[in-house]
Amino acid sequence: MACSHFDSSTLDRQAAAEAYFFNRIGYQLTLDYHVEGEAAVPEWACFHLHGSVGQVAVDERFRMHRDVAFNFLQRIGQRLRQRGLRVARAPLFGLHADYDPMFEDLRRQLHCQPGEPIDLERFLRSGAGD
Repeated sequence: MACSHFDSSTLDRQAAAEAYFFNRIGYQLTLDYHVEGEAAVPEWACFHLHGSVGQVAVDERFRMHRDVAFNFLQRIGQRLRQRGLRVARAPLFGLHADYDPMFEDLRRQLHCQPGEPIDLERFLRSGAGD
C-alpha cells in the first residue's frame, strides 16, 4: 500500500495574508493518505493528519468513502475545531492551488472519473466515513 504525503510547511504561499496567518498561528501539519479496498475501485481514502498548530499537537486519523473523499479539507477543519483550535476557512481553502496535485493524485488512486455520482446523504452526514 503506497502512502502519499502532503506537507503544509512546503506550500508556495503567494498571498501575504495567507502566509501571515499560517506563520502567526504556527501551522506545521503533514497529511499522509492512502486508499483501501479492491484495486480496481478502492472504496476508502484514509488520512493521517499530524504535526502541530501553535503549541497544540495534532495526530488525527480518519477515512472517507471514495465518493466524498475530495471533501477532506472540510474534514480537516472539523477535526481541528474539535480540538479547540480556531480555524479560519480562508487559509485552508485559499491554498487550493497547492492542493491541486493532491486532488489529482487522490483521483488517480481512487480511479474516480469526472461526473461520478456522490451519495448526498453521506456527504451531508457529520462524520460520514469514520
